[in-house]
Amino acid sequence: MTFLMQLVFTALAVVGGFALNALAESSVRTYGEARGVDTAHQDMLARMLRYSATVLAVIALVLIWGVNIASIWVLGTGLLGFLGVALFATWSFLSSIMSAFIIFFTMPYGVGDQISFHDGSTEREGTIEEMTLFFVHLRDSETTSVKIPNSLILQRSVRVTDRKKDDE
Repeated sequence: MTFLMQLVFTALAVVGGFALNALAESSVRTYGEARGVDTAHQDMLARMLRYSATVLAVIALVLIWGVNIASIWVLGTGLLGFLGVALFATWSFLSSIMSAFIIFFTMPYGVGDQISFHDGSTEREGTIEEMTLFFVHLRDSETTSVKIPNSLILQRSVRVTDRKKDDE
């Protein structure tokens, strides 16, 4: 296929994609109004059809330009795997930081407070020594200090057994 033919087919694929998007949108609106479907469901269906039309147009462009699909597949699966690991790590990281902000601004307990909560089947009790972005440092005896992730302690029901006085 010559370069000029590829350009012509590319233009047809792009115009066809836009036309398919417009057709899908008007069809969904016409059908939705005739059947009494609410606009939220119409929007959702129209969005799914637009995504489908866009994917079809991209597939047509890949076929027109003769891109090696095996290479795209390897690249895509590698990126998805990397993104999965990165998003999981980011979720854990951001969860602890957001929990620290929630604890800081709502002030359900603070440094010096005696608290207790259930961690699985074990009840933990101790005095809060320090609160950081990632951990609440809890002294549960004279020699044992436990670092509890903010996201974990925020998910548990915490009982403040003795609140530190402000004048101490």
